[in-house]
Amino acid sequence: MSELILAVDAGTQSVRAILFDLAGNLLAGRKEPLPHWDAPRPGWAELDAQTFWDKLCAAVLGLWRDHPDLKKAVTCVTLTTQRNTLVVVDECGFVAASVFVNQ
Repeated sequence: MSELILAVDAGTQSVRAILFDLAGNLLAGRKEPLPHWDAPRPGWAELDAQTFWDKLCAAVLGLWRDHPDLKKAVTCVTLTTQRNTLVVVDECGFVAASVFVNQ
């Protein structure tokens, strides 16, 4: 099995865990829908940050349950989110972490 990339995408409607090979081919994926956002004021949209974590865990664990043979080949994990995202890099410019910032 060649090296794989696990891409996690926390969007506005769902959290997805997707496996790609190094050529960019999609091999498998799992999607967990998010509940409706709260709107405490006009123009606001809020969702508890714990919900994103719970859905991320469900998506990744579901992916491993559906495709256990692919888990060992993952050599890289990426995370994308909507809006506010902090990407931490080391002194060489390599990504050390990606964090969703909930304001």
